Amino acid sequence: NHPATPRNPPLQPRYESSIDPPFGQNVVRHIAVTPSRSAWPRGPHAEIAPAIAMQPKETVLEFGESMLLRRPVAADAASLAKHANDRAIWINLRDLMPHPYSIQDARAWIDRVEHQQPRTSFIIDRHGEALGAIGLVLGTDIERCSAEVGYWVGVAYWGHGIATAAVNRICAYAFEELGLHRVFAVPITWNAASCRVLQKAG
Repeated sequence: NHPATPRNPPLQPRYESSIDPPFGQNVVRHIAVTPSRSAWPRGPHAEIAPAIAMQPKETVLEFGESMLLRRPVAADAASLAKHANDRAIWINLRDLMPHPYSIQDARAWIDRVEHQQPRTSFIIDRHGEALGAIGLVLGTDIERCSAEVGYWVGVAYWGHGIATAAVNRICAYAFEELGLHRVFAVPITWNAASCRVLQKAG
């Protein structure tokens, strides 16, 4: 006889190494999972997590000292362009991120995500300055309880723990307010700093 196994055993964060086709190179996947699961609706109309439909229109997430995750607005374009127009930022992100990064690129991104519902794209704001961005790409169908997190912070602010704090805050938002159960990231293997951010975030 085998001992009884809990139906929903605790899940622990884990790391996976694989070949990611969009990049064509080795990447490390950090997967964070909540400690328990609940029943999810099934069927053709069960496309997203149930809590997402109940999310308020305006979402401001406070974290750290005088820091916010908030909705991007038109006034952020100049600051975003200043910080994002850097090869050290671009080389570590997906191909959707243009380089050089102009104020027109910033405005186009803001126009695309400013009024999204639910809110999944955020400005990283410190003392009113847009110094980076962070967001979730929501899964659908059988992956509707998951989301990929992506983020960048201006080079001038590297090494201050801002990215780690922002990842912690958006994961709490994903689990507690969007009702998700799994958040993962896909940093490129040479980006050791981003891997450390994810390790510190747990």
